[in-house]
Amino acid sequence: LDVYMIIPPRTQDILHSKLPDNFPKELSDELYSQLNEYMAHLDLKYIDLRGLLKKADSEGEEIYYKTDHHWRSDGAELVYRAIAGSIGFEAFNDFEKKTVTESFYGTTWSAAGAKWISPDKIDIYTREDDSDYVTEHIKYNDITRLTGTSEDISKTFEGFYSDEALAQKD
Repeated sequence: LDVYMIIPPRTQDILHSKLPDNFPKELSDELYSQLNEYMAHLDLKYIDLRGLLKKADSEGEEIYYKTDHHWRSDGAELVYRAIAGSIGFEAFNDFEKKTVTESFYGTTWSAAGAKWISPDKIDIYTREDDSDYVTEHIKYNDITRLTGTSEDISKTFEGFYSDEALAQKD
């Protein structure tokens, strides 16, 4: 059984060109250098996404939200295709891209206090058969883990995206 290891790079590991000159960029490069060396000795296939994401950024693609630390849908789609190619999976090509909001303020925006930053747009990729799938999001609160009570929060929805999440903060 082939085992693959993928570590999603942090925003600051990819967007070096957008960081202040005095930001310690070499620290993350050194960390990944050590990680690559370590992974070479393990019996797994390590997929390092940094080159792919740095190249996309240098070509002007917006990989990360400006108000959040997550990949934009375009960045996730780029990574999906790279991973599919690496593991020999034929990526789907029948996605429809659609905008679901143009007023997204993420956690970085909320934490940074940079209230002058304009909101992000969220696009999603869907397929005709998405409603054939059910997504279950299970979140255990701390008290549940400690007590074993049934205070779990569970949400189930058709497809891969919850429209309800668009009305929530972050």
